[in-house]
Amino acid sequence: MNNVRRELNFDMHEQYSETSLEHFKKLAEKCNNFKLFNINKPSLIQICIHYGISQQGTKIVLQNRIIQHRDTLFLQEIRERGPIHDYIGDNPLDSVPPFVTDETKQKIYKFYKFYNNRITLHSILNLKKKIKKDSKINLIIIYHKFLYMNDPNTTHTIESLYIRNSTLINSRETIIGAIMDQCNPYEQNIRERNREINEQNIRERNERILRANPPDIVNPLNPVDTRKKIEIQNLTSQIVYVYFTEKRVDCPDYSDCHRLFDLSPGVSKVMLYSKDTTNVIISKSLQGRICYYLDLKDDIISEKVTGGTNGSIEIKEDKRELEQWKESALKCDFLIKQLKRLGIDKNENYSAIIDMHEDINIPEHSERDKELAGIPSVFTNVT
Repeated sequence: MNNVRRELNFDMHEQYSETSLEHFKKLAEKCNNFKLFNINKPSLIQICIHYGISQQGTKIVLQNRIIQHRDTLFLQEIRERGPIHDYIGDNPLDSVPPFVTDETKQKIYKFYKFYNNRITLHSILNLKKKIKKDSKINLIIIYHKFLYMNDPNTTHTIESLYIRNSTLINSRETIIGAIMDQCNPYEQNIRERNREINEQNIRERNERILRANPPDIVNPLNPVDTRKKIEIQNLTSQIVYVYFTEKRVDCPDYSDCHRLFDLSPGVSKVMLYSKDTTNVIISKSLQGRICYYLDLKDDIISEKVTGGTNGSIEIKEDKRELEQWKESALKCDFLIKQLKRLGIDKNENYSAIIDMHEDINIPEHSERDKELAGIPSVFTNVT
């Protein structure tokens, strides 16, 4: 890496001092591929100057150019070890000395959360998030890991895959596509297994609700139970108390309210009723078994008439201000990315906006946050 090949036809020493060039070199050594996406454009330009590559373009163009140039430098180092062409084609690669140690491979597996031959949905999502920023040799190491998990007797080595991809394919997109082809069956199986587990958990939950709330004994003189059911689900983070009442027309505040049951966070229970005019009151305070509507009035979270519930009531709490800002920020970030996908970054009039967007650091967020913000996520179209 010390003997950097200059691609531009000018002498660096005529434009930059030795001190500046040394600073550019240290900056390049300090910033790996992932840190390139956390520094500003002037710093990226300085790294390009160190490598002797073009400094023209937006931040994302410069970042990709540096990554590709580093791949070229690594391949150049490998070529200096011996004639690569002697090992391409049908010739065996046993005599090629390994240029990736076991320690290096273990660090990369740990970075992508690959433990032994076990792969999780979290490790797949982590891989998709980081893979486009990594070096070509690391991509080959991950690709080889998938090949080994599928066939422990594979004859492919990291060296043979890297030599073939670097000299014949020479495309990061092709390698990334091959990794995604290996990932998809694992992700599909994991999601299917998780879906089955969730369905089993729902069935068990419904059975527990039924055991905890057995149906009332039907009057033998009236064997047909005409009562209707409402499922009440607590989606808040606090315990709530469910009351019902028939509102008095003359003095509503003094209507008698009867407590049905308590609901812990995330719990659902079934309520039986006969009249569509019955009011269901959800309160955050407990006022005894029987109380006046006036006693609950200031602590009511939700109040619905049974006839207008369509068989279910979901108790939700108001979104906090921070959550509202998070959803707005994720939506704006998604819209800018869509504009970039449509080619806005190729328009010089908007390059400043694209650069400013690249400088905005969106905090860590989950796929659930994306779903709540109304933008595409891994849960989109999943039933």
